[in-house]
Amino acid sequence: MKYLLTIPALTLLMTFATACGPAEDPGEGLVEVSWIVANTTCSNAGLAEVELQLYQENERILVRTTACTDGKVTIPAVPVGTYNVRLIGLSEDGQALYKVVFEGLKVKKGDEPSSPPSKLVLEQIKGTLELRWSFPEEKSNCAFAGTDAIEININREATGDSEFSAVYPCNLTVDHPDMNEDGYIEIPDLPTDMELEVILFGLDPDGTRVMFGDTVTTVPKIGSKQVIVPLDSCNGGCV
Repeated sequence: MKYLLTIPALTLLMTFATACGPAEDPGEGLVEVSWIVANTTCSNAGLAEVELQLYQENERILVRTTACTDGKVTIPAVPVGTYNVRLIGLSEDGQALYKVVFEGLKVKKGDEPSSPPSKLVLEQIKGTLELRWSFPEEKSNCAFAGTDAIEININREATGDSEFSAVYPCNLTVDHPDMNEDGYIEIPDLPTDMELEVILFGLDPDGTRVMFGDTVTTVPKIGSKQVIVPLDSCNGGCV
């Protein structure tokens, strides 16, 4: 017995076969980002290199570093999609002194560069705290400490006024946009003319405070300061 497919039936069959085939590769594109330093030059600002980071959501996709005086960086073979761009101006010893963020760069397929609409302006980083935490020897990591997240509170020491408050996953990685390559969370735009109290709580999976640590520090007007806060178990409960 023979079957004869009508034209509509044949079209439907071909459409079905195409839909069930392998997903089409969206392709790759070229990213080109240019910069200037606000109100000065790379040399006068003390910048040796500029680090470019591409992000999607909270995942760092790509990092490239080039001389600040190059004024631009070109990156081939970037998967088509939408990215956030972060540029960091680094001193000779690798200290982050300048920064700028551009959100929503759409990378298109082909050899024509995808770029922000104008040169990005590197602005001086002011009042930045680089923060991380540590656990006691008997509870050497998040799992052993029963800690799922870290609550961070930064207050003015003299008045108790809040300057920053946030909760981060305990097992934060360098792919997170707030964490730098040294494993510190960067908290910018803090006041530089006063002492700040940094208060950390370790939260269990239910959100209960089970660990505590605090310190008092100041942050520089230019650049950043690294601080490690030791955490220990709450005796009698955390407030």
